[in-house]
Amino acid sequence: MATSSAEQRSEGAGLAQGPPRSLPCGAHRRRTKRAPILAAVRPVLHSLGMEVFSTTRFVVRQWQGDEQDARACFAIYSNEAVSRWLERPPYRALDQARAANLRQLERYTRLVGMGWWPITTRVDGEVIGQAALMPMDDEPGEVELGYHVRHDWWGRGVATEVARGAIAHARANLAGYRVVAVTRPHNTGSRRVMEKAGLLYEGATVFKGLESVKYGLP
Repeated sequence: MATSSAEQRSEGAGLAQGPPRSLPCGAHRRRTKRAPILAAVRPVLHSLGMEVFSTTRFVVRQWQGDEQDARACFAIYSNEAVSRWLERPPYRALDQARAANLRQLERYTRLVGMGWWPITTRVDGEVIGQAALMPMDDEPGEVELGYHVRHDWWGRGVATEVARGAIAHARANLAGYRVVAVTRPHNTGSRRVMEKAGLLYEGATVFKGLESVKYGLP
């Protein structure tokens, strides 16, 4: 299945999210107090090679392989709505998320400037999805853009903002690679994200055995 598939339908189709949840007493103050601390920590994370790129609202970093990241990964992929667009079963056990994170850590040792990375919020560092730039197996000069967003963050423009950030990262760090994205033809929300990010429709294709559509930078 194409990797660009989790938030996308809701972002394009305006899926209702329901009324906003009220924060418990003191929660806003706690988040406000944490923001300066996170701002101070971010340069350290960047110097350690943990931060990959950032946008107005999000910081995309490397997975660390700890229990906190495993639980965050599980929260994304145990959701039925997310897994439906990925066309694979949802995670049922935390060990699946642990194994997925370890695979990403191994990829970091082989792929320079590429991989699957957690999307975190600037305000408190919460992991709310994944973004990716991965080499296309059958096209050596192309790198595939991917984005998966946790279900409760659908409809907030996360995929579009992060996709634009990933493209900027690729332009700055992956010279010689052209950014492309692939999704299923009926995933209209994902296709809108690709278009908003500046990718152009290139036609129908078969990707991982499935009928798909391909977009790419001009």
